[in-house]
Amino acid sequence: IVESGDQSVLMQSFSISIVAPPIPVFTLPNCLERNIGSDASGHKEVVCDIRNMGDGPADVRLRQLFAHSSISCSPTIAIRVEPDSSFTASCMTIGNVSEPMTAKTSFVFEWLDVNGDWHRIGSAQQFEVTLSGVDVTQPEENEQPPSGRQAEQEETLPLVGIIAAVIVALLSCLLVTFMLLRRRKGEEQPFEISAESSDTSSLSEDDEDAYSSAADELQHETGMRSDMTQNEAVLASDSSEQSAASSHVTSYLELPGGGQYEQVPEGTWYVQADGQRWWKQSDESWRRV
Repeated sequence: IVESGDQSVLMQSFSISIVAPPIPVFTLPNCLERNIGSDASGHKEVVCDIRNMGDGPADVRLRQLFAHSSISCSPTIAIRVEPDSSFTASCMTIGNVSEPMTAKTSFVFEWLDVNGDWHRIGSAQQFEVTLSGVDVTQPEENEQPPSGRQAEQEETLPLVGIIAAVIVALLSCLLVTFMLLRRRKGEEQPFEISAESSDTSSLSEDDEDAYSSAADELQHETGMRSDMTQNEAVLASDSSEQSAASSHVTSYLELPGGGQYEQVPEGTWYVQADGQRWWKQSDESWRRV
C-alpha cells in the first residue's frame, strides 16, 4: 500500500503459467533392404523403423513423395506411437514385368502436432530396385531342382527295373524246368510184367500165343513211349538253349536291326522297333530284358 496525502493505492501482482504439451522426440529412420522371392526376379523390400524417445504419444505416418506402380508401401494410415515405442513401415516391389526396368520411390516419416500440422522426421528415404524381365506368356521353366533323395530314387529306377526283369526271367525258367521234369516223371512209368503173369505153365497153347503177342505189343508200345519222351526232352533242351541264345549276344553286331541306342546315366540301352530292349553288359555283350 502506497500512501500519499489523503489517497491510498492498492497494488496487486498476478502470475500466469502456460504449459505446452511435450514435443515428441523421435530417432532417425533406420532402414534395411532385403531380397524377397527368387533372386532371378530382383524383387526387394525395405523395412524402416523409428522410435518415440519423448514423454508423450504422437500420431506417425509414412508418406510417399512420388509413387510407382511396381512398389507398394504400408501402412498407409497414421499410427499412434506411445513413448518408448516404435513405428515400423515397409515398401516392396510387386508384380512381374515383361522387360527389365527400374522401379523407384521416395518417402518420408511425419508426426502430427496438436494443431493438426505434420512435421517431418529425418530426411527423405530413397528406394530403387532393378527388376528382371519375365515372359508372362510362357510358363516358368525355373523349376526347383530335385532334392538329393529324389534324384537318387530317379537314378535307381532303371536298375530296379533290370533286377525285376532278371528275377522274372529266372522264375520263368524254373517253372518251365519243373513242368518238364514233372511231365517226364509222369510219362516214364515202366511197364513190367510180373513173374506171376509171365508164368505160362498153366496156359494152353492158344493162350500162350495170345500172351506172347500181347507181351510183344506192350513192349513195343513201351519202347515207343520212351523214344517219344526222349525226343520231347531233346526238343525242350534245344528250345531252352535257343531261348537263352536269343536273349544274349556277345557283340552289338549280333543285335537285331532297325533299333536305336539310348544313353542313360547307368549305361546303354538298345531298343528294337517292336519295343524289345537290350542292356549292354560290362563285357561288351548285350542281354535282352
